[in-house]
Amino acid sequence: AADLLTDRTVLVVTHDPGEAARLGHAIHVMTEAGLTSVAPPAAPVPRAVDAQETITCRSDLLRLLMEASS
Repeated sequence: AADLLTDRTVLVVTHDPGEAARLGHAIHVMTEAGLTSVAPPAAPVPRAVDAQETITCRSDLLRLLMEASS
């Protein structure tokens, strides 16, 4: 899907931090406090699921979501 959508504008809404880390060009987390922007990894999309920068971004997103739910 990522290859088919190259050079197109697509809005993806997901509850999966790993998917956001792998596919996002811009990542925004919506909580009761509002929107928080998270820097995506620098690697081109789709990013490898096991790349360190993808794992780090996924962890950052999970941490943000866990803080927002407490």
